[in-house]
Amino acid sequence: MPEPMPPIPRSLAAPVAEAARVRSIDVLRGFALLGVLLMNMQAYALLFAAYMNPHALGRASTLDFACWCVNHVLADA
Repeated sequence: MPEPMPPIPRSLAAPVAEAARVRSIDVLRGFALLGVLLMNMQAYALLFAAYMNPHALGRASTLDFACWCVNHVLADA
């Protein structure tokens, strides 16, 4: 049986100072969370089959199809 990992020192687990943050990483993380939100809204609101096929519930309107395409190109790619 392997030895357990030693505890992480408190100095490494503390929040970083504002000056030490990388703004571009924070922005990228925000866009990633918005993509997850968009895809989860689509997955929970529709049938499972509609996640991959926008016409699974019948004929999709032009706006519905455009939103589905944007979601899958930007967030699911």
